[in-house]
Amino acid sequence: MRLTQLLLILPVLGLFGAGCVQTNNELRTTNNDSKFRGSIDPCELVDQSEVDALFGVESEIIQNDKEPQNATGQKLCVYDVPSEDAVTMAQIGVQESKDMVGGMTAEDLFNSQKEFLEDIVEVQDLGDASYQSKMDFVGGGALYTLAKNKSVLLTVDVSLGKKDHEANQRAERELMGEVLEKFD
Repeated sequence: MRLTQLLLILPVLGLFGAGCVQTNNELRTTNNDSKFRGSIDPCELVDQSEVDALFGVESEIIQNDKEPQNATGQKLCVYDVPSEDAVTMAQIGVQESKDMVGGMTAEDLFNSQKEFLEDIVEVQDLGDASYQSKMDFVGGGALYTLAKNKSVLLTVDVSLGKKDHEANQRAERELMGEVLEKFD
């Protein structure tokens, strides 16, 4: 049930944000020095072995969007982690300004989601800007980070299957660190 909720919530939040931002006709460009010159595949941002190590068991990729799935340019990589006790998973999202419609940018979406979400905390020293949300269901919210001169919005959501939001948030920061290393 939780995985289904997550897969439905993020696109809805993205579309909610799309209606709340002012549009402009100039899209921001990406940094050409990056190793990602084409479209970013979210499953290439984290090695499956890193997810396996985080949970202590083998995970399985159950969703790998190589192309944008909606107007916000969202692409997801979802790792399902077997557990008999709880829903355990890791999700990495990528939204690039160049893939968004209507003149929206990754920075616009980052800011509109920040205004919409509750219980957010600014996170220092991750990407161009970061914040983390804490929701009321098991597993918690997600970590949102701008990268590549604010032209890419990255999201990491981890559910360790515990009602310990702090443990989930630590795991999200750890995984986001791994993601951001790919941009150096």
